[in-house]
Amino acid sequence: MALEAKNKGNAAFQSGNYEEAVKYFTEAINLDPNNHILYSNRSGAYASLKQYDDALKDAEKTVQLKPDWGKGYSRLGFAHYSLGNIKEAIESYDKGLKVEPTNVQLQQGLQEAKNALRSEFDQIGNLFRGDLITKVRTHPKLVQYANQPDFIKIVEEIQANPKSVAKYLQDHRVMTLFSVLIGMDQANFGSEDTPMDFPRSTPPPSPSPPPTKEAPPKPKEPELPPEKKESNEAKERGNQLYKKRDFDGALAEYDKALSHDPNNFSIILNKAAVYFEKNEHDKCIELCKQVITPITLEDGSTKYADFQTSAKAYSRMANSYMKLEDYDNAIEAYNKSLTEVSNGNILQSLRKAEKLKKERDAKAYIDPQISQQEKEKGNELFKKQDYPEAIKAYSEAIRRNPDDHVLYSNRAATYTKLGEFQLGLNDCDEALKRNPNFVKAYIRKAHLETVMKQYHKALETYDKAVKLEPENEEIREGVNRVVSLINQQQEAASQGKVDKEAVKQAMADPEIQHILQDSRMREVLADLQSDPTRAQHHLSDPQILKNIQKLVSAGILQVK
Repeated sequence: MALEAKNKGNAAFQSGNYEEAVKYFTEAINLDPNNHILYSNRSGAYASLKQYDDALKDAEKTVQLKPDWGKGYSRLGFAHYSLGNIKEAIESYDKGLKVEPTNVQLQQGLQEAKNALRSEFDQIGNLFRGDLITKVRTHPKLVQYANQPDFIKIVEEIQANPKSVAKYLQDHRVMTLFSVLIGMDQANFGSEDTPMDFPRSTPPPSPSPPPTKEAPPKPKEPELPPEKKESNEAKERGNQLYKKRDFDGALAEYDKALSHDPNNFSIILNKAAVYFEKNEHDKCIELCKQVITPITLEDGSTKYADFQTSAKAYSRMANSYMKLEDYDNAIEAYNKSLTEVSNGNILQSLRKAEKLKKERDAKAYIDPQISQQEKEKGNELFKKQDYPEAIKAYSEAIRRNPDDHVLYSNRAATYTKLGEFQLGLNDCDEALKRNPNFVKAYIRKAHLETVMKQYHKALETYDKAVKLEPENEEIREGVNRVVSLINQQQEAASQGKVDKEAVKQAMADPEIQHILQDSRMREVLADLQSDPTRAQHHLSDPQILKNIQKLVSAGILQVK
């Protein structure tokens, strides 16, 4: 049963029906919870659905069950990479290559992850460009380090080689410099659509190095100018009012804060968040655009938002576009946010926007009148035996009216002419999914199954058709043709001429596998060989008889 569910999951995955694949793989896991392949397959299905957290959990389970299997590490690396966990992705790919050094998927995944990490280092390099020494000497949070030669040397080393920053991440001075450069000394924290510029719990201070004779006394941090102080106080009042959902009051306080500090990006973003909550999305978008637009200051210099602030502005803008169902602009804004800073949550929002846009565009594309025109065009091309062009016409007709079951049947007939039997079968199934009483699709499907020597399936399909139209002559002829072919197959097998390809296809059928794996059926098959009298007793069971007939039709069982 687990194997049957797995095969159904594989078939759903290959046809692009990932949600159905997850359902069947989950069913298989419930039946066989220690099968590492099932978790790997479900991880792949979750990844295709962009549900990377679930993909990661299944990948971790895969590696836990089978630590010497390279594909498990490939799943794990891809899930980490998609969630933005670049270092973890690299570690996963490295572990996989220790198990399977020649695995191409692992090699490619590792290279992509390293490229992404290099991109992150490049962004760090951009942060550390410019006259940082002057920044250290003038910024109130950095001036205390201005006369520490070892710190100045570290800054110069990072400027020369951004990758060296990894060596100094435990140095609180470097982290303070980093926070100033990316604007975290005045950044917003919290959920994506709230201002939340509230202090987090303060970590214990890092121990200072022992004083030396050369070290000057630690200077006091200069007090903020009155305007800056008043701005911060008004901003804090606005934050408190926001938490109480007093949005009008919060806006008034943010306006006061901006009157004292008009170019403070953090306050502008907080104000944008208020408008988001008030569903005034045009105003939210306009304020976010102010943040990502360079500001010319009174002294003629230009002020730019740092990477983190720009990323937040783009994502907040994108969220407003999503509320307005403007998916094109939302996708553009999410992409720009990810260009600034890699973020797994934003990536998921981008995928959602892309999915909604695709669904909307597909609905907007539907036009039954144009679909009918394309169908007629396809019919004319079919008559002219121009089957490739007929396929194009029928496909366009389906895109214009995907619920018309006849279109799938017509395209199935065309695929049959081109020898693309599996594609034809898929289209017959699509037609019957939309109209389960469409006899023509059953006949067409049974014909394809006959051509593919899937005689047991063809008989089942004809059986469904005959229940709908008992007097249909085409169905009767089809059944007779299949029975004749089964008899020929049996006769050939009795002479030692087994159709190995037909048997191989039948053995791959989940239903046949289920019959052969059933304990009672194994007993019946054994009795058929060793105890014919007892076998006759088994055949009084309608289900047993049906299974035997199916094995005979599939060419698995020979009747002498």
